[in-house]
Amino acid sequence: MAGVSWVRIRVVVGIGSGPLKEPFMPLARRALTSVLTAGTVALAGLAAAGPAQAADSVKLCTDDGYKGKCLTRTSYDSNFYNDVYCTRSNRDVAKPLDCTWRDGGASRFEDKVSSVSNRTSRWWKLYEDRSYGGYVLCLRPGGYDANLGDNTPQEDDISSVKIQGQGQPTGCDQLIG
Repeated sequence: MAGVSWVRIRVVVGIGSGPLKEPFMPLARRALTSVLTAGTVALAGLAAAGPAQAADSVKLCTDDGYKGKCLTRTSYDSNFYNDVYCTRSNRDVAKPLDCTWRDGGASRFEDKVSSVSNRTSRWWKLYEDRSYGGYVLCLRPGGYDANLGDNTPQEDDISSVKIQGQGQPTGCDQLIG
């Protein structure tokens, strides 16, 4: 199911320190089946709705067309270096979310953003460098750009973002969206 990250859930049911006795096993089995069924229905609903974006946020994705790994921000982020994601799918790893720096399974969002979508009524500044420095793209309220490389010099070059007011901000090197 595209757009859904799987998380392994470990359920431990018991009384005291010992294993479940036979009279409790059917009850535990029914309770676990109910929880798993409800979770499956919830996940199916999420998959049918498509990729979600929180209202009043900006969505930044590593691939063109709002694909790849995405993150959302509601106000600011001065340093995408701190935002880490798994570079492999669960099909590629032995255990869910089995990603480490050592084996090359993790990456940072810094200098990886290829598409952006603004679901706010305010402007956003997208900065080339950490701590709001370098070249500045200004994203219009409700604006979007599915491929920053088509019309800006900032393909895979965004390192920080900050929300602005409702009026067009000053200090923009380029307007997008």
